[in-house]
Order: sequence, then structure tokens, then C-alpha cells
Amino acid sequence: MAIPLKKNNTMSFRLKLFISFAAIFTVFTLLVMIFQYDREKKFRIGQLENTLDNITEIAHNYMTSNSIVDSGSYIMMDSLMEILPAENIRLTVINPKGIVLYDSEVSAVESMENHLERPEVRQSVSSESGANIRESATTGSSYYYYARFYTDYFVRTATLYDLRVKDFLHVEKLFIIYLILLFLVTSVILHYITRKFYEIITKLKYFIIRLRSGEELDETMEFPKDELGSISNEFTSLYKELNDAQKNLVIEKNKLYSHLSALNEGIAFFSPMKEKVLTNNHFIQNLNLLSKMSTISAEKIFEVPELKPIVRFIDRQLKEAGVQSSDAR
Repeated sequence: MAIPLKKNNTMSFRLKLFISFAAIFTVFTLLVMIFQYDREKKFRIGQLENTLDNITEIAHNYMTSNSIVDSGSYIMMDSLMEILPAENIRLTVINPKGIVLYDSEVSAVESMENHLERPEVRQSVSSESGANIRESATTGSSYYYYARFYTDYFVRTATLYDLRVKDFLHVEKLFIIYLILLFLVTSVILHYITRKFYEIITKLKYFIIRLRSGEELDETMEFPKDELGSISNEFTSLYKELNDAQKNLVIEKNKLYSHLSALNEGIAFFSPMKEKVLTNNHFIQNLNLLSKMSTISAEKIFEVPELKPIVRFIDRQLKEAGVQSSDAR
């Protein structure tokens, strides 16, 4: 059976529910994407700097073992450059004042300007090492610089910042594509979940509307076989039991009315507050004869003088039972 609901309200509720779930997952996805991108970027930079650091250590050990600083024979560094396995490597030795002592790319090092204010050199003084990407003022090429300070000199290693290095530092977009696909799949799942959730809410609303209008329940209405559907089924089942009990009560009450009407004696039922619950016509007729009044309500029986002993007996029983009658109030 179709459920008569307004389309605008339906779409508004579903849209708000879907947007709420989608917004939470979108924020979560973006946070994961940013974290993973930053982590991958730092990992690749770390790998590159680790390679340059190894070359820097090799150069430092080579200079120490060959007493190059003491002898000033920096030309011996060319022999080291020939055996280094890495390609496009530039090695520079700088004294603490910033004067270039050796550069594998420049023969006339005396013509090179002071390097003390170079970013990677300046950073290596305050930190364990320094790194920077920039264009060389001497060669005109772009390099990824890495420098370390060894008390008596700086050793700076650089790799040509070409397409090969850029590709190496470039973060793979595969995980981004994976997260986007995961987001799309989750969006479809969220759409399905919100639709199912809305269907249950709609059926409960339809159920309550029918109750309020006094219509018969739709016996064909079914709920999903999950926790929320189980609660809805329990709710409808409880109402059906209460409704059936009320119908049975009405049937039994009608039977009682029929029995009372069939009796020749006058019978009445009163609450502890002396309020009429049920009477038959013979009771009213007999009460009118006894009170010698043409019209009298059933509650007036407690005011008939001829029935005072009975009234006192009733009051005494109510008092012993701890029930306060309407007269006492």
C-alpha cells in the first residue's frame, strides 16, 4: 500500500540524513588523504636526503683519512667523485667562513662568492643538517642541496633537480584514486542505508497517523529484519495486543450489559469513591420507588435516609481498608 507523504518533506529528511553521514565521511577521507600525502612526501624526501647524507659522510671520511684539510690538496676529491655510484652529484667543501674550498662542478673556486648565507649551509649550523631546492648562482642549474657542518668545514652534496628527481619526489596518486573510489562506494552504501532508515521512519509515521485517525492497521506492513525493524515490529505488536485487549474488554462489557438488562433485580456497581460504574434500569426504578422521587441519579443512593445503615457499613469497610471515600474528602 502506498504511503501518502509529502514529497518535499521526504526529500528534505533523506537529504539532510544523507548529507550528515556524507559530511562526516568526507572530512574523515580528507584527513586521511592529507595525512597519507604528507607522510608519503616526507618519506620520499627522507630517502633522497638519506642518500645525500651517505655521500656526505663518505666525503667527510675520505677527507679525514687522507688529511685533505691539513694538506689543502682538495684536488684529491676528484678521485672520490669518480668512484661514487650516484649520477649527477655535485660535491662542495666550504670552510667555516663561507669560502668555497672545493666544488666538483667549478674549477676556479676562488671566483665563487661566499656561501655562508646559503640556506642549506646556514641551516646546517643550527641543525644537524640543512636542505634546500634552488637554482645555483654559479652554474645556473637547479639542485637539491644537502649540507652538514663538521667543525672545520661544511660538506655540501647536491643532486641535479631534473625530471628524474622530480618524479622520485612526486607522490603517487594511486592512494588518492583508491580513496576516491572508496568514497564513491561508501556514498552508495550511505544512500542505501539512509533510504532503508527513512522507509522505517515513514512506516512508523504512517502507523501513528492511522492510529490517530482511528483507522484499521495495515496487516501487510512489514519492517526490515534488523534491530530497528525489530523495535518497530515490537511496537506495532504491542499496540495490536492492546487494541485486541480493548476490543475484548468492550465485548465483555457488552455481555455484562446484556446480563444486567436481562435480570429482574436492580444491580449497580460503584467505585471506592462512591462513583457509579455500571447500573441497570431496574436499579434506577427501584431507587426512585425507595426514595419516592421520580428522577434520581444512581449516586444519590448514599443520601437516601432508608439506606443509612448500609451507607455506614460501607464507610466503615472503606475506612478499615484505608480507602478515603468522596464524602470524607
